[in-house]
Amino acid sequence: MADAFADSWRLPFNTSSRFGSLLGRGRCVQGNDGFESHTQTLRYAYDFSLPTGTPVLASRSGVVAAACGVYRRGGLRLELKGRANHVVLRHGDRLYSRYYHLAPGGVAVAVGQAVAAGDVIGRSGNTGYSGGPHLHWDVVDVEPQETAMLTLHADSPATARELGCAAAGFSGVLPPCEAPAVEGPAVWADPPTASADLRNPAAELEGAVVLIERCAEVDFLDKARRAAAAGAAAAVVVNTQAAGPELLTMSVPKVLTMRPEEYRLPLPCLMVTHLSGTEVRGAIESRRAAGALPPRLAVGRSPHFRPRRPEEAEAALGRGLSEFVPLTQPARFLWPGGRADGYQPRAGEVPPPAVQRAGRAAGRASGRVPASPAVITVLSASAPRDQGRGPWAWTPRVKGN
Repeated sequence: MADAFADSWRLPFNTSSRFGSLLGRGRCVQGNDGFESHTQTLRYAYDFSLPTGTPVLASRSGVVAAACGVYRRGGLRLELKGRANHVVLRHGDRLYSRYYHLAPGGVAVAVGQAVAAGDVIGRSGNTGYSGGPHLHWDVVDVEPQETAMLTLHADSPATARELGCAAAGFSGVLPPCEAPAVEGPAVWADPPTASADLRNPAAELEGAVVLIERCAEVDFLDKARRAAAAGAAAAVVVNTQAAGPELLTMSVPKVLTMRPEEYRLPLPCLMVTHLSGTEVRGAIESRRAAGALPPRLAVGRSPHFRPRRPEEAEAALGRGLSEFVPLTQPARFLWPGGRADGYQPRAGEVPPPAVQRAGRAAGRASGRVPASPAVITVLSASAPRDQGRGPWAWTPRVKGN
């Protein structure tokens, strides 16, 4: 992956006043290889203790790849995993920066919007699986929502709809943008959750894009395996357990110790939100009522997805990880007058004032720091794969992601 040290990142906040420093605002409460939750795919992440409402700044210039500000609750309840408000920025060097646990309605940007380093992109908070107000920040090489494309063809080509989706960690190869998409009629599985071998007529399933409802009783991988065994062209799991925009990354069960070449399925496997699933279901019912054939779904690779370089892919495979699983990357922050290779936060430390001011100065120089950023809610969401507990603002030794 591109060397994240080559162009140091800006700190994503500025609390460098004497008052803020005395209160420990901006203190790193979990750094790289944190013993609580910053391990494995999250080993290079940082947690910073910040009061709710603190402006969160873009660490580099980029484009908003994902954003969600619809969630309102935070705490250490399992049902809150995957429900953290967040912003993800895409940068020009095949990297993404992620900002998690933002305040309810605390997103100030929209997907597709260009931002400059130091721009206010949101407000910190305590949403999702978190033990207290803090900002989770990291850099990854893959954004799940920019791995795949799913297009609904219900009527004419002019009415084609792109549906937000994420490729599963066990998905088969996705056709590149220049190649024909994997396409087939949209068919709902019977039983809907694929809790047993599919009972649909064989002719209906052969070459179809099969939609399967998410449930707690059947693992994602088993659902997709049953679709593959029935001859489906692709499997799409619909997140019916959440009525809103929640989009999860379907990973391989942690109990498995197989290498990816052993568990990767021969067909594309995606997840879509409840909202997208409802749209497809409506299109199927509408065409059935009109006596027409089912709508078609086309699966392809996102134009923003960049496969890892051969040596990186081999290293990830050695850890049992597919190309669609985000991996955090080493990152340090710009430190004027300090170390040339940048500042690496450590648990218990408050970043030096010069490091904090560097982040704010970037946005001020660009003239793009809004005084009161408008809150724009974008209905899409994903979360770090192994979220942990979040830090309380006043204690540095806590679990967090």
